[in-house]
Amino acid sequence: MIQAQEICAAVMAVDEVVDYAVRLVRATREARGIALGAGTRGAISLVRVGKAYALMAGRNFITPDDVKRAVAPVLRHRVALAPELAISGHHIDEILASVLQTVEAPRR
Repeated sequence: MIQAQEICAAVMAVDEVVDYAVRLVRATREARGIALGAGTRGAISLVRVGKAYALMAGRNFITPDDVKRAVAPVLRHRVALAPELAISGHHIDEILASVLQTVEAPRR
């Protein structure tokens, strides 16, 4: 288990992709429909889970798509849906998907 964690930690993450994770988390704090956004640990977790996805895909570097894939499983329990949306039957995954649409991914 520890060896797997060390291998995963060694997966490279360029600054642009780390910044993308930070911008996604920051966007949850400004998004309509979210009463409480994610914090710093949310961004750290996005990068860590992105590294795991990259490793499972056989790569030693993460891509913006790895971070995108991690958004729902990592952030859904770190944000709180606004009460008016929760009452009307909306799900946090819908709001997180809209956050993904508003934050531009790096192209490099």
